[in-house]
Amino acid sequence: MRLVAAAAAVACVFAASAAGGDYKNTAQALMPTPPQVKFAQVVEFKKAKRPAAKLARGWKSGVAAIFQKGTSKTAVDAAITAFIYTSAANATTAWTNACPKCAHMKVSGIQIRYVAGKTSAGIDIVQLFGACRNVYTTVVTEGSETQTKLVGDAELIVFGIYKRANHFGMSACK
Repeated sequence: MRLVAAAAAVACVFAASAAGGDYKNTAQALMPTPPQVKFAQVVEFKKAKRPAAKLARGWKSGVAAIFQKGTSKTAVDAAITAFIYTSAANATTAWTNACPKCAHMKVSGIQIRYVAGKTSAGIDIVQLFGACRNVYTTVVTEGSETQTKLVGDAELIVFGIYKRANHFGMSACK
């Protein structure tokens, strides 16, 4: 009886460790739906191309999307990429190389870099870069909202991606 209980306990430990760790599902599964991140529609959704050389080391796959909300006069767009890497170290390297001089912080274990400004047309724009385990994300929001609201939109999308990664088996960010 004790042997059976011990075997069951060991099996549970192995199952828990196998379920955690890096993200192993598809890149497409990472992308939140527009309602999950308070956007009205998907303008485009496709497999992401291999990133530039400084972001490509250890890259496995990715997905890209453009979400939109608002009216034609008050549109807000979000361009989103989510990349899966062979290791957390490679995802962190991509995150670091994406914007080395950007301010950074850690929120709920997710490494975040960010920059805000204006487009050449004077429209507010925010770019967030996120890394946790072997998943790296970039979200660019622009449009008729204030920069504070654009930051909130970008954060909601980044957190939505990592929430989905956790749902599909990735361990929590540390």
